[in-house]
Amino acid sequence: MEIQTMRNRLPGNVMRLCIDAGHAYDVSGRLYSRTTGTCLRFASMAELLLKTDALLDEIGSPQAFQRKRIFSTGKPKEMTGIRITTGQPSGTDCVIEEQMGKYATFELAIQSRMHASWQGFLAECNGTVRGSFESELQLMEMILDSF
Repeated sequence: MEIQTMRNRLPGNVMRLCIDAGHAYDVSGRLYSRTTGTCLRFASMAELLLKTDALLDEIGSPQAFQRKRIFSTGKPKEMTGIRITTGQPSGTDCVIEEQMGKYATFELAIQSRMHASWQGFLAECNGTVRGSFESELQLMEMILDSF
């Protein structure tokens, strides 16, 4: 019952971060999105940041504070719509809750993306908040401090 209560307190776009390997300066693992039900595998911290940013653009929540400009000669891209989360547990929530990293498991909540950076918090999988961050660098430091 505690997991259900914790899930209700977390934002709808919270992601499960499973760290499978790590050392002093880098990590690898998996990131599970409750909104899309997808699993993103990453081999480095840089890849985690790039793939997560692309996922947030796809979801549309939180919206980027600034729009990225893309110059191309091809057909213009359509804007992605915002997926609305209801807060109701979906079928993927149970599967995601079972996912655990070999070294560490976190709940990652990105609440805003202002000034081309992320703001949010990182929590243990039991619901204990590890800390809040105001940039990707602070998030990286929190993750690496767990080793």
